[in-house]
Amino acid sequence: MNTSPASTRSAENAEKTADNSVGSNLDASINSQADKQNIISKSMHKEDIAAGQLPAQGLEHYLQEQERRLIITALKQTNWNKTQAAELLGTTFRSLRYRMTKLEIAEDQSES
Repeated sequence: MNTSPASTRSAENAEKTADNSVGSNLDASINSQADKQNIISKSMHKEDIAAGQLPAQGLEHYLQEQERRLIITALKQTNWNKTQAAELLGTTFRSLRYRMTKLEIAEDQSES
């Protein structure tokens, strides 16, 4: 196995390039889908952070709640079809399923 500094740098550069490419494609897909479906604007609520205020329960909790709202909105728009909801969100079915488990979103959940 070749472990010279040059081959290590080359492998790291290739990995960074691949990560950047995937990230750019994902960002473009999310932006495109969000524009078409207005998912983000539909999921925002009046109680969201006002200008200059920080979330009371911390950033991590706030971000999880936003992600949860977006996922539920997409699921409702697709009649809980995970494949279609994943497409709306610009992600994969497996990623959506993982996030649903992580955020404890049940398939029969009814959130207003």
